[in-house]
Amino acid sequence: MLRRARFLRRFGHRRAVLAGFSAVAITYGSGLVAGYRPTFSAAYHLPVTGFGWAFIAAGLFTLARFRHDGLQYAAAELAAFAWALLLATHWRQPYGWTAGVSWFGIAAGLLLASAWPDAPRPPAHPPPVPTVEELTRIPGDPP
Repeated sequence: MLRRARFLRRFGHRRAVLAGFSAVAITYGSGLVAGYRPTFSAAYHLPVTGFGWAFIAAGLFTLARFRHDGLQYAAAELAAFAWALLLATHWRQPYGWTAGVSWFGIAAGLLLASAWPDAPRPPAHPPPVPTVEELTRIPGDPP
């Protein structure tokens, strides 16, 4: 639990979502480049290797550190939504709809996460601890 809190404090919730997408995109993209094909037979004509490289590029781009992460979310959304649309063309094939729905869900999750405000960062130096005299002083009494 403490490690998770440190990770979120360092990177923020929005960047944590991007890191998760990056891990999925690089893994899935390297599988597509290595020869994995979608599970339904009608999808063999798809440009799978090209999309594999696009997933790897989007995954690596989302790992880059910029001041604002809008471009990273746009790249992640583009890769996920384009793949979902391509898979949706095979909606009636066996298992074609499951792959399309899954990637539409990932694209919708990325879209929702991109609208989150990032939590404010804690101050670099915490405020000083008050002394006992400051804590026991009654308001209005002279110091």
